[in-house]
Amino acid sequence: GQGPYGTCTASSGILYGMTSGGGADSLGCVFSINADGTGYKDLLDFNDTNGAEPEGTVLIFKNKIYGMAATGGANELGCIFSIDINGGGYKDLLDFNKKNGWEPLGTLIILGNKLYGTARYGGAFGAGCIFSLDTTGNGYTDLYDFNNMAGDAAHGPLTCASGILYG
Repeated sequence: GQGPYGTCTASSGILYGMTSGGGADSLGCVFSINADGTGYKDLLDFNDTNGAEPEGTVLIFKNKIYGMAATGGANELGCIFSIDINGGGYKDLLDFNKKNGWEPLGTLIILGNKLYGTARYGGAFGAGCIFSLDTTGNGYTDLYDFNNMAGDAAHGPLTCASGILYG
């Protein structure tokens, strides 16, 4: 890989992360490495069809890695994906299509079995949105559309406190 964005996520002494470039197709990869710097593994190479150029931190939940690719996917507008922590079992959970956002950036968070994130562009006004999605890839909900008056270009991480999302 090349050009890591975000931070590494630790789970059971292993660090997981993504790069926005490099990998087999120069479109980024998901990797793991032991906390002592040994055991590097390239878990997934992005190839445009399965996403490209991710710019965030991966989320680990129930032995799965969840993340967003800023470009690529079925519509070339980015996607949300999951893979098993061993690198198998890739699943395309959502392909962005302008109406539901595009160029997802930042990091997903999880509350219960729902993923929450932001897309930099798209949504009802083209200025980005906040969304949720079940970990199965079902139940997409557009929670908020930026409209330039209330801000735009959503690409930072969300956090939740007392049931309220902040970003």
